[in-house]
Amino acid sequence: HSPERCMTESSFIFLTCTPSLRRLQTDHVDVFLAHRWDGAIAMDELLRTFDRWIQSGKVRCVGSSNFPVWRIAQACEMSVASGRPKLQVLSPKYNLMRRGVELEQAACARHYGASLVSYQPLEAGVLSGKYRRDEPAPAGSRGSDMPGWIPKLDEATHDRLDGLQVSRNASIQNQFQTARRRPRALPAWAG
Repeated sequence: HSPERCMTESSFIFLTCTPSLRRLQTDHVDVFLAHRWDGAIAMDELLRTFDRWIQSGKVRCVGSSNFPVWRIAQACEMSVASGRPKLQVLSPKYNLMRRGVELEQAACARHYGASLVSYQPLEAGVLSGKYRRDEPAPAGSRGSDMPGWIPKLDEATHDRLDGLQVSRNASIQNQFQTARRRPRALPAWAG
């Protein structure tokens, strides 16, 4: 724990909201996502803090990003039992290359009535065609500024991506059609 966490965890979390809002130059946020599960904070404390934020008008709804599915279920069950706000938004990494969300997290979201809002729908730009095999990353791109950000791809994956580039427009249309059939699994860019 850092020295700032001398008070109870929920008090510490609650107090961090106001400076963040000040930096954002607003009095509230529509959605607050807890980015990663912190095992040092009890789930009940996190839910209690979310409740205080919502009751105070600082946050309209809450969610999580990168929580294990069992923690999402735990939070939702505890919310039902305590009457505290439930996780309404789940934000996993989800795209054509990273589809593990479909195994459990999508079903969990459906069961608890939460929405999925993916991040990195284009896998850090790889699915956009911006980064090509055996070519340097375009100047000014995140791939040139932070090469570790771009996933390393094997030859078979490069071959599949090259095939996608040939039919890129059809592929994008297919993604939107799939998104329309799964309204709770929309990537953020598909709204």
